[in-house]
Amino acid sequence: MKKQISMILSMVLIVIVAIFVLLNMSSAEINFGFTTVKMPLILVLLLTLLIGALIMFLLSMISSFKNGSQRKKENRNSQKVIDGLKDQVTDLNKQVDSLQMQLKNSISKQKVNQDNRNVEDVINKQQKDDEK
Repeated sequence: MKKQISMILSMVLIVIVAIFVLLNMSSAEINFGFTTVKMPLILVLLLTLLIGALIMFLLSMISSFKNGSQRKKENRNSQKVIDGLKDQVTDLNKQVDSLQMQLKNSISKQKVNQDNRNVEDVINKQQKDDEK
């Protein structure tokens, strides 16, 4: 469907351009200051259009090159930030591992202390029972 629409629009555009050419077949004199050239008006219009399109193309290329270099600079800066964040994540993971080890050691110490208290309680209870 899109191909058919573009084909129809292309044919309409060709017909409009053909009519424009037929309407502008008269000759025109162009004075360049040092010489005068006589050519069909349609050629003058098409050359002017071509020169304008070329200038716009060159200006857009300059702009796209500037944008490309700016994008590259931003990518480099972003990569530096990403690398810094990765380093921070690595450091934080090391801290987490260290804290987990400390927690395990603390839990083990608590269990040992609790076991010691239980043993002491049992010993105290036996001593009391022995005293009775």
